[in-house]
Amino acid sequence: MAIGFWQKVRLGLAGWSRRRREGEMRRRREFLERATGWGPSSEPPRGGAAGAATGPKFDLEGLQIAWMDGSGRIAYYLDLQSGDVVEVRPGDDATPYADSGRWARVPGRTPESEAEERRLFARTVEPEGLRRRLEATLEAAEPAQAFRRELAGSREAERAWSSFRNERASRAAAAWASSLGTR
Repeated sequence: MAIGFWQKVRLGLAGWSRRRREGEMRRRREFLERATGWGPSSEPPRGGAAGAATGPKFDLEGLQIAWMDGSGRIAYYLDLQSGDVVEVRPGDDATPYADSGRWARVPGRTPESEAEERRLFARTVEPEGLRRRLEATLEAAEPAQAFRRELAGSREAERAWSSFRNERASRAAAAWASSLGTR
């Protein structure tokens, strides 16, 4: 199931805002290094030592979008040096990303993982009547559509499903990126 337009907009704005804050902090740090002579390896006179970085910070919002996009049409790549996520649409040349050790293809969800998410979520739903109806959709001929139709009857359940999926996508993307040595 592909993520909605407004969800992409919200996640994109959050990523833009985070990158803007990080850029401002980087500019302030660089100014202090130039003004005081404290370099990355230097210690401030009366301060503690700063922790060493283990790699670039990754774009969690971009990874979350990539992870949740089940369309199969867009390929997403993580830049292992900067932590940015780029999308390669049909017709775009993916060769610079696919043939480089700098980029890692972001794995997407599979139909099996989506079915597992529906099953796990259905177990957590209250009230019991809705939980039983959601569990019954898992055995339907078209389980994804039946599941969505059942959720459509409860705005609260729709919100809970969205939060559940976002949280799982964030954890999966963070675990995957950590396995590559980013943080």
